[in-house]
Amino acid sequence: MEPGETLRQLARRTFDAVLDAKGIGVFKSGEDVWVPMFNPRTQKFDGWYGYEVCGALRPGYFDEHWQPPKDCTGDEAIEDCRHFFRSNGRSQAHRILRHELEMRDL
Repeated sequence: MEPGETLRQLARRTFDAVLDAKGIGVFKSGEDVWVPMFNPRTQKFDGWYGYEVCGALRPGYFDEHWQPPKDCTGDEAIEDCRHFFRSNGRSQAHRILRHELEMRDL
């Protein structure tokens, strides 16, 4: 998480990182992307199971589909969004940040 970063910006960086990740089995075809599912038991991406995101590479896809949590616009700085962390619990916030760090390493 960058200083002053909004939840929308963090979500966008994470989305872009997944689509550009090398070594986890992402497959791109035209504007569509197949992304392997993350297995919480093994803590690895599963090359056998996954999902297709139709149109994910199309400009504007993220902005058309991303939704902020309730009671938040997603445009507030994350450190100012204490109600997000309280309402969604520490574990949810931790998962978001951990996922972002994992994507940086790919």
